[in-house]
Amino acid sequence: MKHYQYVFVAATYLTYVLYFVTYVGVWKNAPEYLDQLQYFFKIFISLVLILLFHPFSKTTFTPFHKQVVFTAAVYLLTTTTFSIFLRRASEIKSRVVSDLPSLGSGSETLPTGPVSKGPV
Repeated sequence: MKHYQYVFVAATYLTYVLYFVTYVGVWKNAPEYLDQLQYFFKIFISLVLILLFHPFSKTTFTPFHKQVVFTAAVYLLTTTTFSIFLRRASEIKSRVVSDLPSLGSGSETLPTGPVSKGPV
């Protein structure tokens, strides 16, 4: 395996892990690292595609090349739609959690007696 193949595989798996961690919300800094990784990964994928498939190359299509092309296509889709969805879902989740009244605060009391149904 060549060096750029190792970098490609490692960056791909790291991206998957950061997507998962961002979605689950385990690490609050994960979205920032995901943004940085996406930025550099876009540049890396672009350079690999240009180097491998420029018009003057006689590259034979290997399974790794299929993986690069497929990952590039999925990556374009996810960076334009999925990451926006995750970011918005995370924002909505944090707003909902912060808007929930704290349980047991005593500010709202529940009725303890029988509930009246009005005039019979």
